[in-house]
Amino acid sequence: MEIHLLDVGTREYGDCIIVHNAQKRILVDGAHKGDSALLKKQMKEIFQQESPYHFDLLVLTHLHDDHIGCLPELVKNGDISAGKCLLMNPDFRWKKGVQDNAGVNDGFVDALLEEDHSFLPDAELQQFLVD
Repeated sequence: MEIHLLDVGTREYGDCIIVHNAQKRILVDGAHKGDSALLKKQMKEIFQQESPYHFDLLVLTHLHDDHIGCLPELVKNGDISAGKCLLMNPDFRWKKGVQDNAGVNDGFVDALLEEDHSFLPDAELQQFLVD
């Protein structure tokens, strides 16, 4: 069995892990948005072939952007496929328009539960909270 912790660039946080042997391939998380070329280059080295890359199992550990990352793009473009997926249902966290007992939108509460984003410039922080 081999385990590869892929290079996800210089942006803070983010993960992409490949676990494989001769029979099975598992992909865990998908780095950041915009990391597609970086991941495909490393997959080419690991598997000694061009895309598409098929995984027996795709796992998303949680719904942060630095883990979902470029997976939607890679799947949409046909660069990766998966036999089975273990994914978090977004309905468990991000419920549009739902208010808690204090009248605070759940999306804002979810943003506060993310990693520390206080270092972002004001405009980027505001966009993060809007998203």
